Amino acid sequence: MQSGNAIKSLKDIFPDIQAYVPGYAPMLEMLKKAMSYSAEMANKHGQIDPEMTGCAYADTQLLPAIRECQGFVVQDAITTGIVYTLHSLNKIITTLFFISLINKQLLYFSKSYV
Repeated sequence: MQSGNAIKSLKDIFPDIQAYVPGYAPMLEMLKKAMSYSAEMANKHGQIDPEMTGCAYADTQLLPAIRECQGFVVQDAITTGIVYTLHSLNKIITTLFFISLINKQLLYFSKSYV
């Protein structure tokens, strides 16, 4: 999660811009659970701490967590997680649908021959 510099740069152009909390919150949770990359692994070892961005959420939540955890989370982790969850949910729904069909066929079969 490298939110600080991006938000600070965007605020130079769009002064009213704020971090998108629903987008950053899942990454913040991953960071706090140590599901992150080190600065070296993420190729961020040269990134400079912006100290303050002017965005309340970034300044009070994101940057302190990044400093404390010394880690980075890429947004692809969230996108992939959502897609995987939806894919898994789709499998569950499909399985339940087929079980329902099989049960209906069994009920029909048992009623036909009773």
